[in-house]
Amino acid sequence: MRNLISIYCWRTHVPIGGSVTALMADIDHFKSINDAHGHFVGDQVICSVAHTLKSAIRASDLVARFWGEEFVVILPNIPPKDANTLAQRLRRKVSEITTDTTPIAITISIGISRFDTAELFESGLEHYD
Repeated sequence: MRNLISIYCWRTHVPIGGSVTALMADIDHFKSINDAHGHFVGDQVICSVAHTLKSAIRASDLVARFWGEEFVVILPNIPPKDANTLAQRLRRKVSEITTDTTPIAITISIGISRFDTAELFESGLEHYD
């Protein structure tokens, strides 16, 4: 995870001395959705969640599918209060998703981590010494 964030900061020129917040979003009860409605509907849910997350962030932010039903949202230089507000807004927007085939309650859980960019770059360079 730290490597992904470091690479993102480097490629997008996030300044050293800034901060990066990472939101880890996990679709709640995703296995139950797949089991009850099939993998086709599960794939639709993943795509809908990805689109919803992407449409709710700034142009400087990044949404990436991290693993299975987990997503990471990378937010450079966002105050902690704003990150918390965004996380709540993302949860609300995802809960409003509707599917074409079957009514499904879609919710996400979100964890928040904050990183100092100088620390990220320094820890990345240690691997090359």
